[in-house]
Amino acid sequence: MRRLLLSSLLWPTCLLAHSNEPQDSSALKPRPQLQIGALFSASTYSSQAKDVHGLWRIPGLLMGGEALPNAKGAQLDDAHLWARYQWQPNTTVHAAIGRHAGHTELSVENLYLDYQPPSLKKLNLAAGLVDAKFSPNASSHPSTRELAETSLLAQAFWGDSIHDLGLQLDWQVHPQLKLGMELYDGDFFPASKGEGVQVLFAQTAQSWRQWQFKAGVWGLQAKALERADERYQVGHSHGSAYTPPDIRFSGDSALAGVWLESSLALSEKLQAHVDYEAVQAKTIGSLSETNYRAHYQAEHLGYAFNPSLAYGAWKLSYRFEKLSLDNRLTGAGAEVLAQDANLLNSRQPQRQTLQLAWQAHKNLRLRAAYTQDETLPKVDERFSVGLVWQQVLHED
Repeated sequence: MRRLLLSSLLWPTCLLAHSNEPQDSSALKPRPQLQIGALFSASTYSSQAKDVHGLWRIPGLLMGGEALPNAKGAQLDDAHLWARYQWQPNTTVHAAIGRHAGHTELSVENLYLDYQPPSLKKLNLAAGLVDAKFSPNASSHPSTRELAETSLLAQAFWGDSIHDLGLQLDWQVHPQLKLGMELYDGDFFPASKGEGVQVLFAQTAQSWRQWQFKAGVWGLQAKALERADERYQVGHSHGSAYTPPDIRFSGDSALAGVWLESSLALSEKLQAHVDYEAVQAKTIGSLSETNYRAHYQAEHLGYAFNPSLAYGAWKLSYRFEKLSLDNRLTGAGAEVLAQDANLLNSRQPQRQTLQLAWQAHKNLRLRAAYTQDETLPKVDERFSVGLVWQQVLHED
């Protein structure tokens, strides 16, 4: 796996000499000064993955952030109102508010300034409350992605979806190669607020005849101080009276990943698509509870494979996701903390999803899915149906 991630750093450079520059027709159209839009996703699930206490805590994995499961029955997956304003020729203001399943109130998702220096048009800066860009799954919502449920990798490694105060720098060094840096306050898993997160990435986009290809590699460093799993505390609704032990983590996490998206037009109406992502995470630090403390080390791997076939307005998708979890605890409190932190695991979690979606209208998509969830000792098989609505409400 290490060789895979390291060798992937060479991909963008090697591909530059073997591709045609992708044509983006949207780049020729002038953007309106003001755009306002809305996104909405709702689903109904036949069951929910939960343990004996009614919670979703994957054995062998420290969890956090917004990594919450779907609820049984009907639920609002997410609803967002967004706006984009071209303040100056090289300056754009972005804002978004929204609500997610498991939350009881609205929150500000985005509020940032995007700036492109006139003398350095290949450079782009963004500052404020931003979405992460290092992976297609870094910041996503049910209303914007193909499948309603969040990627297992995103839930396990960065707590679902990243929206944080930060500074982003993108440099388009070549039509097919982009380099980027992201600096964050750290108010998302696996960091803790104020401790900081640093990300470096490289991304490439290629096209040749009917074939389209995108890929990226990235590395992330995060620091945590007394980080707790706050998913089942104030501000979340989860339908359980049980509160898990208050385990705190202090230490460092290093993540590395590679992703790719490939599509091929087989005919005028038929298109094949494949997504793949792999993530490696190393953690070192300490776990503590009221009267216990232990040294903690972990090395986790995960991957997701997502092929799909689209014909006209219909799309059939399959996703297979798997985690490999390895934890080591040493010290006087190791035995107690391993139990209380839910780090004892006898199997490697995985999840499979099969979905059929229909684009009923340019603004409306319907989807039905079957999921076999093996992230907990008890396997959960569930069916779901849902809808997605996306629309630009105003532009001027």
